[in-house]
Amino acid sequence: MLIIAQHETTIMNNQPEENGDIGVLLKNISDGLSVLSLSELNEEIAKIVRKKMQSERLGDVDNLFLVVCSEFSVSKPALYHKYSRSKVYQAKITMYAIMNTTLGMSRRSIAKIFEVFPNSVNVGINYFRDLNPERFPADKSFLVKYQRCLAKFLEKIKQPV
Repeated sequence: MLIIAQHETTIMNNQPEENGDIGVLLKNISDGLSVLSLSELNEEIAKIVRKKMQSERLGDVDNLFLVVCSEFSVSKPALYHKYSRSKVYQAKITMYAIMNTTLGMSRRSIAKIFEVFPNSVNVGINYFRDLNPERFPADKSFLVKYQRCLAKFLEKIKQPV
């Protein structure tokens, strides 16, 4: 592990320029392969990519919390409580649906964020999937709020930081 840490700083110091200097990238790969096996290097690269993707996803989740809490007039801590029928529950279902469909998050990772069992997320997503706006006015008003949240969220994540 000490060897990896020493070479990690060397590799990190050889950052390619914005124009995409492929030579520096290939040198970094070569340096990595001199210390690690191909599978170990691949695993290290995968860890870095997963970590980066997770941090970006968490930023998107924070933006989603802001949009949904604003639209449904609920607080963020309220979304962590177990309400089964209320505007809080609708806000939570909206979060589940957008996180699953738009952000591509698994039901298990959504459950970890809300500190619930994955089956609770399944129930919420299935509830959303089974809405019938033609038959039930409440479902129609809920879908309108969902669509507003989705539009605001997509607008928010497209804005440059």
